[in-house]
Amino acid sequence: MALRRCVQTPFLFHINTLRHKSSSAQQVRNAKGKGKRFQEWAANELLSKFPSLQKEDIVSTPMGRNGPDLMLSREAFELLPYDFELKNSKQLTVWAGVKQVLNRYETHGRVPVLFVTNTRCFKNTLAVVPFGLWCQLHNRDDLPEMHPLTDPQSLGATAATILKDGESRLDRAKMQAKIMNPEVMAGAAAKLLSLHAESTHDVEVGLKDAFVRSKTSLIKVWTKSRLNIFAQFPKVAKNNASLTPMLLLAREEYPVFLAMPYSKFLDVVLDEVEDVVEQRS
Repeated sequence: MALRRCVQTPFLFHINTLRHKSSSAQQVRNAKGKGKRFQEWAANELLSKFPSLQKEDIVSTPMGRNGPDLMLSREAFELLPYDFELKNSKQLTVWAGVKQVLNRYETHGRVPVLFVTNTRCFKNTLAVVPFGLWCQLHNRDDLPEMHPLTDPQSLGATAATILKDGESRLDRAKMQAKIMNPEVMAGAAAKLLSLHAESTHDVEVGLKDAFVRSKTSLIKVWTKSRLNIFAQFPKVAKNNASLTPMLLLAREEYPVFLAMPYSKFLDVVLDEVEDVVEQRS
């Protein structure tokens, strides 16, 4: 029996078009709703960490407006001088978010910080911060300053210049010439982390698996372009539950970033601005 060919009448075509538009509009509303809830949660979370600030000092940017996702008053910006970009998506592309904030950095010069999540309760929210900024927050007077947006080549060069006299010239050459190699990246990161941290003797480098283990953190080096950040974090965490999992993200065309639980980032920022907070309290 011959199959009957289904012919779409103009009326049916019009109905299907309306359904498609309605579905697309609903998806946009849902996405904006998710984004708005995450921004409001982040604003409240930051305010809870800095009791000297008032509710109007950190507010969620209206959806659809260009610029940072959180608007900070002058008082808030003194404590948190960052450009906050928030992403709430199960299909998150971290590098796309990084590119977005870097474009804004070229305009106004604020150091970018990303908060990313893929759940409704935001319990697994991660902070993605420039590696140079992280080192600055631990900085010591006897070390060279790092630019917050340090690229992979500069990271290796900086690590090479502060190698101790007893360390080999070969290690220095590797850091300068093969910085995108994950193992060398781990070595350079370990050198800088150990020198910027309070303890300089508790950093271990696993060259085979490209990781850095410090007294409090386990850092996996990631140099690939494809990254499902929420899939990688549990893999890092299961290696040692007592350490804070982190991902060191490096690609040639971007600065080096460090991803970590957002609470870890806020705790370090609080330590850095503790004197200012006490004066205001």
